[in-house]
Amino acid sequence: MSSIAVTTKSVTLSGKRIVHWIGSDVRLTVAVVILTCMVFCAIWGPRLAPYNPELPDQAVRLSAPSRHHLFGADVNGFDVFSRVISAPRLDLLIPAVSVSVSLAVGSFLGLLGGFFAGRRSVSGWLAELLTRLMDIIQSFPVFIVALVLVGVAGGGTQNVIIILAVLFTPIFFRYVRGQVLSERERLFIEAGVAIGNSWWRLLALYVLPNSFTPALVQASPTMGFAILLTAGLSFVGAGVRPPTPEWGAMIAAGAEQMVTGQWWASVFPGLAIGLTVFALAIVGEALRVRLEE
Repeated sequence: MSSIAVTTKSVTLSGKRIVHWIGSDVRLTVAVVILTCMVFCAIWGPRLAPYNPELPDQAVRLSAPSRHHLFGADVNGFDVFSRVISAPRLDLLIPAVSVSVSLAVGSFLGLLGGFFAGRRSVSGWLAELLTRLMDIIQSFPVFIVALVLVGVAGGGTQNVIIILAVLFTPIFFRYVRGQVLSERERLFIEAGVAIGNSWWRLLALYVLPNSFTPALVQASPTMGFAILLTAGLSFVGAGVRPPTPEWGAMIAAGAEQMVTGQWWASVFPGLAIGLTVFALAIVGEALRVRLEE
C-alpha cells in the first residue's frame, strides 16, 4: 500500500541567526533595545525608582527637571521619573496578556470558522454565525466600545485585560480565517483525508501552522495599539486609577499644566508611550518581511 506524506514548511531558529538578523537592521536593533529597556523597567522599575512612585511629596510639586528629580515632579508631588519607569509593569502587562489571549482564541476560532465555512452542515452554519459575530464586534469603534464596557464592568487591571482581549479577538480571527480558506483547498489536505487523517489532526498539524504567520506578525502592532488604548482609557479616568503608575493617567494629570509651562509631567510619559509603540511597529514590520522571505 502506498502512502502519501503530508508536510509543512518549517522554520529553523537559532540564537546566532536571530542576533545576526537583529544586528543587520539598524531600525530593528534600536527597536529591540527600546523594548528590552521597557521590559527591564516592567520587572525592576519600581525597585530601581529613586522615589516611591505611589507616595507624593507636596513640597516638590511641579518642580522642574533637576539632578534630584530627573523628570521633575507633577502637580500632585509625584516624582515623574520614578513613575515613568514603574508604569511599564502595567502598561506592558495589560497589552501583553490581552493580546496573547486574543491571539490564541482568535486563531482557534479563525481555524474553525475558515475550515468549516460554506459547508451544508451544522458546523458550516456555526462557522457562518461565528463570522457574523466577529463582524458585529468589529463594526463599532474600539475605543468607544472599550469605554462603555469598562464603564459597565468597572475599572481595574483584570477587567481591562478581559475587555481588550474580547475586542482584539476578531483581528486575529480574520487573519487566520483568510489563510485557512486558502489552505483548505490545497492538495495536501485532500491527501491527508485520503490516508485517514481526522479533521482535527489536519487542523492542528497542517492547516494551523501554515495559517498562523499573518496573525503572529499582527500581534506586535496590535500590542502597540493595546498600549495606546490602555493609556487612552486611563487618560479619561476609565482605566487604571491613580496613584498606580500608568502612562495615560500621568499624561492626564499633567495636561492642564502644559499651558502654564510645566510640560514635563505629560511629555515624558508621552515619549515613553511613543517610543514603545514605535518599537513594536518596527518589530512587527521586520517579522513580516522576514517570514515572507
